[in-house]
Amino acid sequence: MKKTKIGHFLSILLLLLLSCASSKTTTPTEDQSVYRRLSDKYVQGFNTGKPDSLAPIVSQIFTSQFLENNGGNLAYATDRMELYRTYGPLAYSFTDTVSTPPIVWYKGKISQGWVGFQFYLTNSLANKSNRLSTWRARPVDFPPAPQTEQEIVDSLEQYLNRLAAANLFDGTVTLSHKGKILLNKVWGSDKKETPNPITTTTLFHTASVTKLFTAILALQLIEEGKLSLNDTIGNFLPDYPEPYKSKVAIIHLLTHTSGIKLNDDINYIKDINAAENVDDLIAAQIQSLKNKDAKVAPGSEYNYSSEGFDVLGAITERVTKKSWKTLVEERIFSPVGMNDSRVNIPKKEGNYAVGKTSLKACFEISEENKLSNSMEVLPQYAKPSGGIWSNASDLHKFMQAILNQKLLSKEMTERLLSQDRITAEFPKYGIVSWVGLGAQGEDLWGIRTVGHGGVVPGYSAAIEYLPANEWLLTVTSNTGEATGYLVFQRFLELTANYKNN
Repeated sequence: MKKTKIGHFLSILLLLLLSCASSKTTTPTEDQSVYRRLSDKYVQGFNTGKPDSLAPIVSQIFTSQFLENNGGNLAYATDRMELYRTYGPLAYSFTDTVSTPPIVWYKGKISQGWVGFQFYLTNSLANKSNRLSTWRARPVDFPPAPQTEQEIVDSLEQYLNRLAAANLFDGTVTLSHKGKILLNKVWGSDKKETPNPITTTTLFHTASVTKLFTAILALQLIEEGKLSLNDTIGNFLPDYPEPYKSKVAIIHLLTHTSGIKLNDDINYIKDINAAENVDDLIAAQIQSLKNKDAKVAPGSEYNYSSEGFDVLGAITERVTKKSWKTLVEERIFSPVGMNDSRVNIPKKEGNYAVGKTSLKACFEISEENKLSNSMEVLPQYAKPSGGIWSNASDLHKFMQAILNQKLLSKEMTERLLSQDRITAEFPKYGIVSWVGLGAQGEDLWGIRTVGHGGVVPGYSAAIEYLPANEWLLTVTSNTGEATGYLVFQRFLELTANYKNN
């Protein structure tokens, strides 16, 4: 049986900070020990890094219905190796028994990243699970961090060296403090058939980081008086279905409150994979939404929406009479000096990195124990919601241009980067997630971060800025599942207690 894994990669992972993890730990009771036993058994197979070794273990742990819904035990085990290629082998840390069911927390032996497994049992006496939640939050406070710039740079570089040596990181990283570049290095291979070392100009799929570019274009048009935050979709796309046509405004698209969500529609996914332009994307949305009731009232609640940003890109085209691709090149790439970056997939002879994934075309979970070239899985056309090709150096230029108000006015820049609405809040655990007019932010243990990240099969990217101390980190990677977020997590640990000296 084939299973399609759509939402996992089309929605940004956001560091998965919105877990119900707690920093409080207790010793598992006799009744709760089953969760630890299941988790340890699962991790034993996981740590081999081999789907064939994990597959028989998941057959023992999960119900047949769960495995059938996930393509079978080998397909599920193969898919779990996406996580292994990011975190590597795990070691038990503690069990959080405040959560229900308990979350059994592990930490990467090399990656130092946190992973929590929350098994849902069929009944209190069963050793079979019919559901598993995987958390990648930070369940404990930050440890003491280096106090100087150089210590932070050295520690981050050493961390990346360890990841690369363990085949857990290939990519580019740029780090600056108060505008001064402190680190601009590369690690690993581009993973082509004839591998080449990655360079500072190698291009990577940046996934949902692209949304920040589309947001900039829309906000520029608002400042020029060509758009308004209150303009509705119907003003520009008269064929778009109701209730979205008359109820969804530009501000809803920017803040992910449009209610437009189609990443569970396999026919829609096939259509956008075949799209050749933004008009094709919108036609696919219209076809999928026709004669369907809205799942939530437009504008009523936050629900991360790539589809909404594709609509936003289409609106910028209608307003300017230029393609979204041209707008990105003329209004952002050129003035910022992003000379390496491209909107669409680079030509075969270009300097780009290849990602590897367990998924097949249209995001089907593979039943085979092998990896695919991500470029054969991803849409060939860059969407306004995701698809720009860049590297850490160019993304750094982009974010610095935003911070220096070279792309927007001071007032609009602040609106882009400031909290417009809270998207999730767990004050008990020191976590608040929020969105601005296009940017994403988190307040983690008292540290404010803002930027954007992205994940697609085989690639991840992140732009993360710390306003309090003016640290800026950019990452692009063609390794594992959300590797960019793992690097950011380590960076946050290192800078958490930084003090200006």
